[in-house]
Amino acid sequence: MKRVIYSMFLVFSLIQVVVAQNLKISKKVIADKITKMPLPYVNVFNGVDATVSNSEGLFSFVSNKNKIDFSFVGYESFETTFEAISKQDTVFLQSKAINLEEVVVGDMLPYMKKVFQNIPKNYQITPYTENFFLRNVLKRGNEIERLQDIYGKGSRSAMFTNSDKIIFSIEVLNMRKTGVLAKSDAIYFKLPDFNEFNGMLIPPLDSKYVAFREEKVADTSFKKINFEGKGSDVPGQNKTGYFIINKADYAIVEYFISMYDEPEKGSYHETPFLSKHQYRTMKYDKTVRFSKSAINNKYYLSSANLDCQLEVLADKKIDKTFYYNLSMEYFTSKSFTNETINSNFSVDKEIFKAKFQYSDEFWK
Repeated sequence: MKRVIYSMFLVFSLIQVVVAQNLKISKKVIADKITKMPLPYVNVFNGVDATVSNSEGLFSFVSNKNKIDFSFVGYESFETTFEAISKQDTVFLQSKAINLEEVVVGDMLPYMKKVFQNIPKNYQITPYTENFFLRNVLKRGNEIERLQDIYGKGSRSAMFTNSDKIIFSIEVLNMRKTGVLAKSDAIYFKLPDFNEFNGMLIPPLDSKYVAFREEKVADTSFKKINFEGKGSDVPGQNKTGYFIINKADYAIVEYFISMYDEPEKGSYHETPFLSKHQYRTMKYDKTVRFSKSAINNKYYLSSANLDCQLEVLADKKIDKTFYYNLSMEYFTSKSFTNETINSNFSVDKEIFKAKFQYSDEFWK
């Protein structure tokens, strides 16, 4: 009898191990069904785990739930399984596109005020945690000078808040990097810190400073509200952008802001970041995307990317004018995890100054 009970226990244990085993797919591509062009930043999720495709439409996904959903503004949602997707290299999404009208209509300031009134209902305004992946690439011209990948956990006091700053703490779990530059180099470039992914640069809801206009789009489930600054606190700098809003609940699902120095005004700056060489911002484009969690029906930051270009002027130490291009991509793999965060890196410190042991096994 003991042998029978032991055998049954052994079989049950094996079943539990199999059920709990993670399923995995790697280096798949998400593309438009008609154009075959890769789709960047598509939401990939199943109610337990989540990720997004990168700027080239590539993604990997790991979960113990045999279900995968794909969601992207302007496209039909798609559901599949690990088994089905393992047999193909590319996942195709069907566009909802009809005839886009590039028409700007009406003042949308009252509508935007309603969007922000719904923030407490749509977003987490109390502390929560998330798992993330961050890639940073710095190029001088077309040559890569720095490349860094970070996987870790983050803790936020809220997604949005009325206070000056959201408390954000980071625990780096794994990291790899290459192309370290020393301060003794002719040019020392300071990368941003983690605060780039802590909240949003929201324009003031005041028609004296910002104009809000609706742009008609194909997907009738969403509104696209463009905004443009009227003047700037930085002379010669322009700010424009947009919000994509879910009509059903007034939630912001995507936010974009672009800041740049006007070339005709010759607005060059000098900072210690560039060893006191003169530069100007040719491009600062930041996009933040939000997805709704099946855990608590709250929206969370699912991905964000920052693209910057600086023009550095020729001087006594620099033979000719050149450009720095910086790309940063932040992806949330799990949100609302309630995990303990043992902070080991300051969010105010330059990200590339992080020093952590490299694990070859983790990055395989």
